[in-house]
Amino acid sequence: MIAELFLFGFPLLCLYTTRRLMRFSSTSFFERISLGWIIALGAIVRFVPALLLAKVSDYDIDSYWLVSKQVLAVHDVYTNPALVNRHPYLPMLMYWLGFARWISNHLGLDFPFIVKFAFIGADVLIIVLIFYALKRNGKLNPELGALLYAINPIAIFITAYHGQFDAIPIVFLLLSLIFINRSAGLSGISMGFGILIKSWPVLGFPTILYSLREVKQKIIFVVSAFVIPLSGIFLYVVIYKANWLIVLKNAVSYNHGIGIWGYTYLLRLLALWIPSLIYFISHYFYISRFITLGILAIVWYRTIRRQNPFGVVLTTLIAFLAFTHAFSIQYLIWIIPFGLIEADDKWFWYYNLAAFSYCFLVYNTLILRTAITNILALPFADLAIIIPSGLPCWFVLLGWAFYRIKKTEIGTK
Repeated sequence: MIAELFLFGFPLLCLYTTRRLMRFSSTSFFERISLGWIIALGAIVRFVPALLLAKVSDYDIDSYWLVSKQVLAVHDVYTNPALVNRHPYLPMLMYWLGFARWISNHLGLDFPFIVKFAFIGADVLIIVLIFYALKRNGKLNPELGALLYAINPIAIFITAYHGQFDAIPIVFLLLSLIFINRSAGLSGISMGFGILIKSWPVLGFPTILYSLREVKQKIIFVVSAFVIPLSGIFLYVVIYKANWLIVLKNAVSYNHGIGIWGYTYLLRLLALWIPSLIYFISHYFYISRFITLGILAIVWYRTIRRQNPFGVVLTTLIAFLAFTHAFSIQYLIWIIPFGLIEADDKWFWYYNLAAFSYCFLVYNTLILRTAITNILALPFADLAIIIPSGLPCWFVLLGWAFYRIKKTEIGTK
């Protein structure tokens, strides 16, 4: 009971503390806090909930478990009928899943806890990268920015509670941006590893490519960025005797989560209200990914010449979540590090509050426990309660997206 109360109330405490810190104006106070203490705090507030949830599983943890079995048995993950949509990524994360299962088997530790180690480690590393980026741009006190991420309840929910791995590709995207002015090769390698884990870092690819001034640098970046995922696919194909086309198709064609977020949810409701529109709306959903890509291309074109690379990536990520056709709750973590680095204080707080409210409801009533079924049976509860709870966050993202786009029009970085 005490553990459950802690898991329920701790994110609320983090949200309250975040707000207090954002209102605290004493720069000298934060400068007295060492980065080491902030890193330690970030690790503790993630490992403790992960430990308390060591025996709690969910769909994604179950997926990790199923994939890890195939990895250790050296069986192809992508052609296994039991793993359809369980691992829609290029082959890199799966090796950690297999290793985590090996540790779990040999040490007798709970797999849901062990598998989160790498994800939490990456999330803690993000604290360091935010600190470093803020040291360079001076938009926010570095200690404050690092501290705000260390105790960010959304990041804690997604990484420590849920066990999502998005922190790892975020690390590589941040590194790719940080390396722009130092080494095109290192920037490309970081981008490549990010893509090999999850395709999201590709959203920053055109921004980094544009930011490199010399043709030679651009070539080095592109080659480095593509060599890593291609090498990863080749290695997997050789070891697991797999078909590279199937591996690539699984990662590229994945299109899950349509109709549960933003305007696609409104279209879904419209189809329920007017059944004659179902045919047209379902066909729109089929091509909706291209609409999303088109919108992102327009946003990128309007911002690339008027914002720094971190700012363009932030605007792109916000635009993606505002106009995306598909959605999963872990996507919400992507904006937080870049929002802190760019110090959009007002909008960052609005987003933090709205995203937290959504996460708090979903994790406490659907993902970690299905308490929502005590009120209304699924899938009606999902359609009538869970999905609508994300609308405030979506509205904030729409406002933030238009703010960022308008901001570029007046030439403000």
